[in-house]
Amino acid sequence: MRFMPESPQNASQVRTSSCINHMLTTLLTEFWHEFWEGSFEHNGKRRYAEHYELVRSLVPAENLLEYKMGEGWKPLCDFLDEPVPEGRKFPRLNDTEGFVGRCRRRNHMQMLNVLFRASLYGGSMLAIVLSAGMTVRKFLGSHGKAW
Repeated sequence: MRFMPESPQNASQVRTSSCINHMLTTLLTEFWHEFWEGSFEHNGKRRYAEHYELVRSLVPAENLLEYKMGEGWKPLCDFLDEPVPEGRKFPRLNDTEGFVGRCRRRNHMQMLNVLFRASLYGGSMLAIVLSAGMTVRKFLGSHGKAW
């Protein structure tokens, strides 16, 4: 079914959607402005540190784990009172090596996509040129005319 804003029912949906969109945009803009005090660049680090201090003040120390990436299993397992897994590497999904690997795979897939599209369009153009050439040759060849 095609969406047609001219119909009364759909027009009201568009107005409602537009109104909700405007309210959400206004709300998020105000939140962003208030939270970052008008400037993320100037206040971001300070507000980040203040947020962590607020969390530390609200959560009892025995219920709070402040984990730094790269510390491995031990702090997490100690906090959860679980044994450290033997022979199991800590998952590192967003390290430099993984990031580079994902970028290479994405670039490889993009190049394959370019080759596929080029062969698709190029093959189509070649088929058009060959069929046009054969058609012209058939008509001109039947009358004994040469190019």
